[in-house]
Amino acid sequence: MGDGGELTPEPGEVAAIYRVPLADLARLDALVETRVFAGEAMPGLSLETIRSTYIFPPTAAILHQFAELAVHGRRTAVDHLPPPAFAWK
Repeated sequence: MGDGGELTPEPGEVAAIYRVPLADLARLDALVETRVFAGEAMPGLSLETIRSTYIFPPTAAILHQFAELAVHGRRTAVDHLPPPAFAWK
């Protein structure tokens, strides 16, 4: 399988692009429900990737739901999780 081609982030919208195997997103130990960010505890879903980078909601919720369906064939709800604190501002 090739590398999938070159991806170029839109500087005003995307800080970084990561290629993470779908199986890594579907690992249950990749899920973290609370993460401290800039000294503030943020409830919600975070995915710890193989690069020790955290993906916060709502992106993490979308990726988690996709991986659950694609890898395990499960429909998974995340609407009960609150948005991250930085979205409250």
